[in-house]
Amino acid sequence: VGAVAPAYTFTATTSADEIGYFYGSTALYNNMIGVWDDGVQIGSFALDNHTSKFGQAYDFGHVDAGDTIVIALEVLTRGYTLSSQATANKDGVNHVFTAPFLGQTKKGVTIAPGTFISFEDLLLPRSNLNYNDEDVVFSDLTATAVTPEPGTAALCGAGIVFAIGLASRRNRRRLSAPAA
Repeated sequence: VGAVAPAYTFTATTSADEIGYFYGSTALYNNMIGVWDDGVQIGSFALDNHTSKFGQAYDFGHVDAGDTIVIALEVLTRGYTLSSQATANKDGVNHVFTAPFLGQTKKGVTIAPGTFISFEDLLLPRSNLNYNDEDVVFSDLTATAVTPEPGTAALCGAGIVFAIGLASRRNRRRLSAPAA
């Protein structure tokens, strides 16, 4: 809670129907999930966070192994959509948390292993970044961490080198200062 989650890209694991299973929600806003396969929406928005039950499934449609998948959250209450691609979001921030899901049974309903995806439905600066506003498990996705572009990594590295140099310069000054 309170920090932007690392960014991921999603890829279809096999050629099959992409099934989403509702896991839960704590959102006040009314939300639904949508899926894009290689830039084209498949199925419709589904799994309403206020009416869906644990384990409720929705077949978003067929995907082929290796396809790039984008998951979106339609925030019906506020009239905007958030994407698993941060650059597509109004605030430019990642609104998706993901983790491997090992499966779970609750009250006799089982969700099989897959990829857990959870959305934050508030835009910055209002967002609490709790990533629990709509939780869904997908049957046929893999998540890959997004690595920064070389220019971004170089800039970050230069900043770290500068900070280390500044810190060592301060330490040298402090060590060479006369004792009081």
